[in-house]
Amino acid sequence: MTEFIRARSIEQKRRRMNEIMKTTDYLFHDRTYQEITLTTIAEALGWSRGNLYKYVTTKEEIFLELYLEKQNNYFFDIESTFIDKDGLTDEEFTDLWTSILDKNHDYLRYYSILATIIETNVTVERLAEFKKIVLSGFDSIIQILSKHCHSVSNDDVISLYWTLLFHACGLNNSCHVSPLVRKAMELAGLPEFQINFVQNFRKFMLMCLSHYRQIP
Repeated sequence: MTEFIRARSIEQKRRRMNEIMKTTDYLFHDRTYQEITLTTIAEALGWSRGNLYKYVTTKEEIFLELYLEKQNNYFFDIESTFIDKDGLTDEEFTDLWTSILDKNHDYLRYYSILATIIETNVTVERLAEFKKIVLSGFDSIIQILSKHCHSVSNDDVISLYWTLLFHACGLNNSCHVSPLVRKAMELAGLPEFQINFVQNFRKFMLMCLSHYRQIP
């Protein structure tokens, strides 16, 4: 429990928002999105709901900030990994890309609910601001992928990036089922899906690289 002290300076407000984000992220590891409310966040912080309202008005505002944090971590891992890597084979490039995704399962989980859930309950002004920030970092990632796939058109490289990300999100959801789904499968007498994220994604990415290189 953290005693609530009203933030006054910009830096204090930033620290308070970081505290809110850290607590919400912790809750999201153990609960579904629907189970998390401003009330449960306030309780976990040891605050009143009214005190939490001094910083946010909806939980979606918190999740937008969390998504940006996860995306920044993911992009940093890609940029720092490939900054000095030239002349890689498809197998070597794929192994590195797969290992980065495997390190960033949180990002995949947040991305999988971004458009359908998180972005549905914020003001259009806040969403416009978010979109400007979230899309501004893609160029450097596309350039890394384009540098490796130098014979592939820029449009196809962009298509390749999204194809890989969407598949990774689907795999992540299948590999990390909720306790409710696991219990339901057991009750129904059905076997639990056994999917290896790294092996499955690696095969898929190699297949995609081969496909896009063959496009005239």
